Amino acid sequence: MSESKPFPTLTPVQFSPNLIDSLDKSTDSTITREQRQSQVISNQVSKELDSLLNEKSLQLDSKINSNLLKSNSNNDSIIQGSPELNKKLDSIYNILKSSAEAKIVKSDIVLKAENNVIQCLLKNKGTPLNCWDEVQNFKKIAGNP
Repeated sequence: MSESKPFPTLTPVQFSPNLIDSLDKSTDSTITREQRQSQVISNQVSKELDSLLNEKSLQLDSKINSNLLKSNSNNDSIIQGSPELNKKLDSIYNILKSSAEAKIVKSDIVLKAENNVIQCLLKNKGTPLNCWDEVQNFKKIAGNP
């Protein structure tokens, strides 16, 4: 802390009683005033950010609703609920599952090579590189060079 040093004045200084009274009653320091001012500014910024976020949220909601409520050329609504979409997806899944292309049948040679790789990997736990020949043979048989 710095020391306060009195300086002599040539003219006497007189303060009004009102000024002295208001200084005596004031408990604010410079730091307190700065903190209060900072808090007021922070509150104003927070309010402004909240209003901007609310405005953007409302704009986004209205944009989403307008896109959802568009109607196609037959003036039918394209909004579909979750149950309808799930039914459509289930029907597409069942069609794909039952199609002949989805059913891949492995030949006996491929199954034998696959079993060789599996057995080798089980025997050589922790050292899968010992099964290099089996993996290469499987790749050659399966058609993946």
